[in-house]
Amino acid sequence: MTYVPSNDRLTVSVASSEPAGGLFAHLVNLPGLPPAKLTFEGAGPLDNFDARLDFSAGADVGAKGDVTVSRAGAARKLSGRARRGARRLW
Repeated sequence: MTYVPSNDRLTVSVASSEPAGGLFAHLVNLPGLPPAKLTFEGAGPLDNFDARLDFSAGADVGAKGDVTVSRAGAARKLSGRARRGARRLW
């Protein structure tokens, strides 16, 4: 993650992948302890920031989504939208 105050620009890049039986699957008690993969990437000025989320854990668990930050008067508004990428989330 990088934030540049002089132009109010944020860059986020997260990529994580673990094999079956990994730490995340154990922490959230995923049935069958499947492999898990997460990516979260976005870039732009804070008044118009967009990021994408993609998560999967085996064939049955997954989600995709968007996160946005936009200007709302003197403040900024954080919003998100998620959709299932597989048959069920948990």
